[in-house]
Amino acid sequence: MLEQGKFRIQVITPVYIGAGDSYKLDKYEMVTDKQELVILDQAKWALFLREKHLFDDYLDFIQKGALSSAPTPKGQQPSKARFLGEWMQEKNVWKDLPQVTAYRLPCKFKPVNTLHTFIKNSDGEPYVPGSSIKGVIRSAILSYLLKNNNQERQRIKQILAKILPDIRQITDRKDKNRIWEQGQKNMALENLLELLEGPDHALRSFMRTIRVSDAFLVTSKSPLMICQKVDFNITKGTQSFQKVPLFRECVREASQFEFSITFDHSFLKKEDAPFTDLEELLFLIQEFGKAIQFFNMIDKEIM
Repeated sequence: MLEQGKFRIQVITPVYIGAGDSYKLDKYEMVTDKQELVILDQAKWALFLREKHLFDDYLDFIQKGALSSAPTPKGQQPSKARFLGEWMQEKNVWKDLPQVTAYRLPCKFKPVNTLHTFIKNSDGEPYVPGSSIKGVIRSAILSYLLKNNNQERQRIKQILAKILPDIRQITDRKDKNRIWEQGQKNMALENLLELLEGPDHALRSFMRTIRVSDAFLVTSKSPLMICQKVDFNITKGTQSFQKVPLFRECVREASQFEFSITFDHSFLKKEDAPFTDLEELLFLIQEFGKAIQFFNMIDKEIM
C-alpha cells in the first residue's frame, strides 16, 4: 500500500544549495545598478548587441579588459570603461538594461566579483532538491538508530573523547578540520546501517521505500538574497570572525516550499523500519531537529 503526504517547509535562516554555477563580474555576466546586482540574460544580451551593431565594439572591450595593454585602433578614442556597466553608459545603452536583464538582487556588498548561484528549475525559480530533503530524513533515521544502539553509541563517545581535546587546543582551522574529518572516518556512521540491517543493506534499505519530490516555492515574494561567507571561530572562550570574499545566492528567511513524501508500507513492514507510518517518521525528524539545536549549543563551547 502506498501513502503520500504533502508538506510545507519554511526557511528559518538564509540557506544556500549550490548549482555548481557562478556569475563573474570580470566575465561581464553581471553589472551593478545602485544597490542591486543585475544578472544578464546571455541570450538576450547577444541578440541585443547584434541589433545595436555593438558586437564588434563589445568584443574589443572584452579584449581590452583581458589585455589592458592592448593598443587602441588608430582613429578611435580609448575607452575608459573597466566594467560592463561603464561600457554600456559610454555607448548610451544603459537605459536598455531592463531588456537584457534575467533578474535583479538587492546587494549591499562592494565589490561582488563572483556570485555563486542557488539551484533553479527551468523557469529560473529556486527550489530544494528532493535528494537534499531525503538526506535530512536519512540523517534523522540514522540519529534514531544510533540513539537506540548502546554499543555503537559508546564507541562513538570514545572516539569523540579522543579527538575533542585536540580540537580544543588547536587554533589553526585547517588542522581542526583535518582531525575532525579523520574522526568522522573512524566513527564510520555510515557503517551503522550495515551493522543494524546486514551487509546487503544497500539493496534492502528501507530508505529505498521513501520517495521525496523536489520542493517548489509557494511564497510570491522574491526569495533570493546575497550573503557573504563569514568564518566564525570560538577557541578557549575567545570569539573571532573573518569575512571571506565569497558571495552566494541564498533563499531568505520565511520563504516557503512544498513537497511530497511517498511510502511503500508493505516494504516497510518487511524491513522492520524504525517507523511504520508518516506520523512516526515526522516524530523522528522533529526529535532530530531538537538534537541538532542542542548540538549547535554545545558546539560553540567545543570549537
